[in-house]
Amino acid sequence: MLKRLLQQRQPLCATLIEIKKTDFMPSNAEISTMETFLEVLQPIVEITETLGGEKLVTISAVRPLLYKLLSIHLVENSSDSSLAKTMEKIVMGDLKDRYDDVMSLINKACFLDPRFKALAFMTDSDKSFTITSVEEEAQELNDDDSNSLDTSTSTVNLTDDDDAPPPSKKAKKGLMSLLDDVVNSKSQDEGAPLSDSERIKAEVEREMSNYIAIEIDPSTVGNPLVWWKDNQKHYPRLARKFLCIPATSVPSERAFSVAGHVVNEKRACLLPENVNMLVFLGANLEVNKKKR
Repeated sequence: MLKRLLQQRQPLCATLIEIKKTDFMPSNAEISTMETFLEVLQPIVEITETLGGEKLVTISAVRPLLYKLLSIHLVENSSDSSLAKTMEKIVMGDLKDRYDDVMSLINKACFLDPRFKALAFMTDSDKSFTITSVEEEAQELNDDDSNSLDTSTSTVNLTDDDDAPPPSKKAKKGLMSLLDDVVNSKSQDEGAPLSDSERIKAEVEREMSNYIAIEIDPSTVGNPLVWWKDNQKHYPRLARKFLCIPATSVPSERAFSVAGHVVNEKRACLLPENVNMLVFLGANLEVNKKKR
């Protein structure tokens, strides 16, 4: 609203003079105040619009966006006015404590987004704790989940042949069947076979190591969920449940806005079912326009 007001300042002032309403003319101090508001709030507006999306994963972007706000946009500069400094201080104080209760969840979602997995904006201790937490959750998959995973894919690398035929189940005969326990037995220094928990732990550690080491160009990852779908065979045990769209009132508010345009003083007699249909058509027509 303020941005539009400043853009139309000249015709607005000319109109006020013409209709002799100069008492509504904004003063220089008021104009300066509006410009300060815009300067401080503009990055917050852009971030709010990004997090208000409904089609893509957004929770993983909360931590890097929060870091940018607190470390760059809201940091006081010597050139800032007293009003700007006051606004920055109040907004920063609110944002610092806003996500404390769910920060662990947000950090894990951020790590599991291939665009942000480097966690360059975290301290070393936070980064280590986040990676360890994801690894522990992946190891805690219940038996049903473990059995449903194709354990043969957990060791697949990027050069494996997906169309390779399954190993032959034909029973061995002859000399090799007699010496199988000798030829294929583990040496004494290798120890006893791994238990299920140890095997799962080793698989998770291998997946985590591969995921951290792989180089990914963030600009090529349009949708993290699509990336995980394409690479799920390489990381079958990593917990991907954190990548989601956080609960938000944005969709309902958008519906109310559409309804406000549909039901007005000149259309106050519309039946409820007609209002519902018009709101539905309005929302879906807007989606189709964006797709085109």
